[in-house]
Amino acid sequence: MLNKIKFILIAIFVFSLCSVAISQDEKELDGKRVVGEVSVAAVDPLYKEIRSISSDSQSFSGEYVSVNNLVLKKDAATFTLQSGEIYFLKPVKGKTTGAVFIGNGEFLMIPPTYEEKQHIAIFTEAPEIKDTFSELTLFFTDDTLEQIKKSPNVQLKTNGSQASNALDNYREKEKMMRKQFRFNMSSRILSDLYAPDRTGFFLAFIKGKKFDKLLYEIDPTGAGSVYPEQVSLRSYDSDTGGTWAAFHMEEEYRKGMANSSQDRRIYDITHHDIDTTIDGTKLISKDVLTIKMREANSRFLAFDLFSYLRVSAVTDEEGNAVPFIQEDKDEDGDFGVILDAPKQVGKPFKLTVKYEGSNALKEAGTGNFILLPRSTWYPNNPSTAFGDRAIFDLTFRYSKKLVMIGTGSRVGEVTIEDDMNVSKWSSGKTEMTVAGFNYGDFKEKIIEDKESGYFLEVFVNKDVPDEIKGIQRQLQGLSLGSEIERSNTTLGFISTTAMADTVMAEAQNSMRIYNNFFGKLPYERVAMTQQPAGNFGQAWGTLVYMPYIAFISPQQRTQLLGRGGKSNFWREVAAHEVAHQWWGHIVGWKSYRDQWMSEGFSEFSTSIYIQYVKKDMGEFIEFWEGQRDQIIKATPRTNNKKPFTIGPVTQG
Repeated sequence: MLNKIKFILIAIFVFSLCSVAISQDEKELDGKRVVGEVSVAAVDPLYKEIRSISSDSQSFSGEYVSVNNLVLKKDAATFTLQSGEIYFLKPVKGKTTGAVFIGNGEFLMIPPTYEEKQHIAIFTEAPEIKDTFSELTLFFTDDTLEQIKKSPNVQLKTNGSQASNALDNYREKEKMMRKQFRFNMSSRILSDLYAPDRTGFFLAFIKGKKFDKLLYEIDPTGAGSVYPEQVSLRSYDSDTGGTWAAFHMEEEYRKGMANSSQDRRIYDITHHDIDTTIDGTKLISKDVLTIKMREANSRFLAFDLFSYLRVSAVTDEEGNAVPFIQEDKDEDGDFGVILDAPKQVGKPFKLTVKYEGSNALKEAGTGNFILLPRSTWYPNNPSTAFGDRAIFDLTFRYSKKLVMIGTGSRVGEVTIEDDMNVSKWSSGKTEMTVAGFNYGDFKEKIIEDKESGYFLEVFVNKDVPDEIKGIQRQLQGLSLGSEIERSNTTLGFISTTAMADTVMAEAQNSMRIYNNFFGKLPYERVAMTQQPAGNFGQAWGTLVYMPYIAFISPQQRTQLLGRGGKSNFWREVAAHEVAHQWWGHIVGWKSYRDQWMSEGFSEFSTSIYIQYVKKDMGEFIEFWEGQRDQIIKATPRTNNKKPFTIGPVTQG
């Protein structure tokens, strides 16, 4: 029975933060999604046309071509359409952006680098992929149409017999992108149509004989999760899903420009001025963004914003309404703004975004709250994770009974307006990778550590999260059984406040050691804060989110988690997360190929902490043996493969 309770605890940790209630503020009005009375349907006529074009039953009934060994060269991939027909989507403003091939063909892709050839061999058992296919569904804004029509291997025709099949195929992939991938292809197409100087993107769904769920993509602005690289091959199969290969375009290799230092951002956010009111668990926010364009002659700006936070208005510096896009929160709810005219490159301008929602902040017990979208609770640049540093000024309005801890430094004292606390935070002149907050009923301890030169803070919830109370009740029920059960499950009163001094000491020692090894941070404070998630920690600049289990005594932790309660994770988590102040925030990564170093250097820093604080070479050696095991040992988590045999970590 005790093992069953421990399993329930782990399951709660994993799933409790994933449940998101459906907002009751949203309703239907004349077929449009609204928050309050403000429509979030896009008002841009070109976007509406792109979005709705496939709803026309005749959208593939115009011109089509029959093919005979048509060869389409798309960077590192070659599509040979041996026989069959290509049906074209009806043009939008004279631009064709979709096509479907039905017939017989062959797909060949040879990655340009040795490392990527090694990686793709994991799936194909060869340094390339070669497969036959029966269907291709294409989305594009590049010269694909011209490539096809100029070929002598095609014959232009009308009224094809498979137009309806082509339409069904296209609609199926559109639906998949909206509901499964949660990606708004319509806004991606719009972005290129409003940036006529771009060469355009190409995306192919490949229904192969051996591999029937592949996506091949070329995007000169950066191919999503493999930014700044522009070419990728991905699988969306349940067993082999993920990126199989990613690399730069051929032209960049020829010119010697294929490196992670490429900055393909369309725009640069230089300043966020965010004003947020917290009403229960509802966020009501306004972000005044200062932006500089990096791309000329471009009108569409895509942003990352948690889709359950619904935008009500976007305005320019004169207060004029600016059209925006934000579709269904459970589908392709990407947020984007459509400028009335291109902005001058390098010249700052401002946009004000108003938004609100009840699902970003979750209550997890009396005085316990957790911010679920840690980096997308405000609109930010989607081009590169943690790569668009900015100045942050934050204002929070919230209950007088609770405490707010923000990133940056406090500005003045907490004041009261309209019976609510108002606190302000600023990064000053220091650009930060991300901004965030922790919020709840906290007991706080603050010291000035003159040796390291920082104010160190610990915030611990006065009451434990509901999930611990539930587990306590279940374990106390076991005490009605035998004496053995009673001795194994008597937890007594659980409180997280007693461990505040221990966490403070861990932070103080970490800051002193790292300060001497790596140099002074451009911050004046670091806060260690309890979060109602028990199994992970996270660090933002000046603000560390600590798992609440780290604030429970080792004896109670072992009773709750069994052997997991004795894990070295709890010994190391504070030192590891403090290290991220240097590794991940002050020193960031250029691309996903370098991101591992944020964790690698933080783990290395943790080993130094163990060496100097524990003063036990046995623990130091044990730490590094654990690190080595992660590299050399095959486990079910590594698909029973020895990790070092797969390839270098720089492959992502």
